[in-house]
Amino acid sequence: MSVIKDWRKATEELSKEFFNKYFKDGDYKTDTRWVCDRVGDVFCIGDYFFNVDWMLEALELKASAKKMFAYYDYELDCLMDEKPVRINFRNYVKYGFVGLTKNN
Repeated sequence: MSVIKDWRKATEELSKEFFNKYFKDGDYKTDTRWVCDRVGDVFCIGDYFFNVDWMLEALELKASAKKMFAYYDYELDCLMDEKPVRINFRNYVKYGFVGLTKNN
């Protein structure tokens, strides 16, 4: 089906654009892959994991690399400590950690 081929092609282009914006200066060029070869599911870059929604939102919001990595670390810390994530990525990009610290 051409719709599926088009979707896969667009998803691959999205992952390339995301990589070029946030990882182009790193040593990850040969360390990128779709987890379990499932295009459109979870994209792995080194030790980082992103779903398509995350990549799309970061690009749509024109999030800086600094904010993208800060929020990624914040969300991971919350999940590892079994604490609630108190701000979503969209609001963090717009407003920062208003009233929050990474330890909250």
